[in-house]
Amino acid sequence: KDRPVTMSIGDGANDVSMIHEAQIGVGISGREGRHAANNADFAFAQFRFLARLILVHGRWDYLRTCKVVLYSFFKNLVLVSMLFFSCVYNGWSGTVLTDPLILAGYNFYLGAPIIAVGVFDRDVPEEAAMALPQLAHASGLRKEQLNLFVLVWWTAQAFLLGGALLGLGTLAGAARDGHELAEALPVGQDGTDGGRLVLGFAMFTALILVMQVKVGVMTCTWTWVNHVLLFLSVLGFFLFAILYALFPAVWDWYYVPMYSMGQSWFWVTVLLLTVTISLADWALSAALGWVAPSKLDELHAAVARGGWQAPRPEAPGGGGDAAESAAAAAAAAEEGDA
Repeated sequence: KDRPVTMSIGDGANDVSMIHEAQIGVGISGREGRHAANNADFAFAQFRFLARLILVHGRWDYLRTCKVVLYSFFKNLVLVSMLFFSCVYNGWSGTVLTDPLILAGYNFYLGAPIIAVGVFDRDVPEEAAMALPQLAHASGLRKEQLNLFVLVWWTAQAFLLGGALLGLGTLAGAARDGHELAEALPVGQDGTDGGRLVLGFAMFTALILVMQVKVGVMTCTWTWVNHVLLFLSVLGFFLFAILYALFPAVWDWYYVPMYSMGQSWFWVTVLLLTVTISLADWALSAALGWVAPSKLDELHAAVARGGWQAPRPEAPGGGGDAAESAAAAAAAAEEGDA
């Protein structure tokens, strides 16, 4: 049985124990002092701000948290699944796709953009959330964005995309000259062979770009911070890979990124893998939304159709409807006199 989530609201010192007991404590600072506000999770000066706290900031925080949690698991599952299928393909020999230190920096390359989503993302305007409270708040009440089914779906999708990325990357490497993979890796003009790490670096680069596209698709509010962090994330990956390859002591990774990026095959493979896997990921997510739309999907559709209106400011002398009625009555009186 699900444990209910309770919120306690108090404005005095006698409410402190109640605020501590509830999952969410709200304190109102006023005539009885600031004891409740100092011990609460959230504090404001007037009770009328409660609706905005729940319907606007509460749901924004819920959706941001769900996105951060799901993306964090998803990106690691895609990498793990690709490495797992790679072990199956190479006969459990322990051969890795790329250098272990490059793999170890995976979460550092992809950590910044999702943080921006978790801080700044807003799926609908504040006025829409206040105007459509049933749809806006239903997603959190029903736990639609983070539950067992969603976790299973994202896990299956991650393993599917990881296997597809490895399979398509292997085919791209083997199809270069129409030979087997071991005979078809890029060969430079001087006869040098890039080896398996060139193909692995192409797959890993495509994986980094696919995850950046994924976080871009998940982003609803684009700020300059999102753009800067996304750019620095991609740039940081390439800079680290290049700088790390300048050390002769790392003999198996020495100059591999520079050699790879000097081959046209590398960029064609990365582009094709990024576009194909990103489209497949988008198609799977869109299919789920079409087959089983959530309340959040209904809210986004209503906002896209313009199914909400921000409240209009009232006239200085009274309500807008009253002013319109008075004007209509005056017009009717003038017609009667005429």
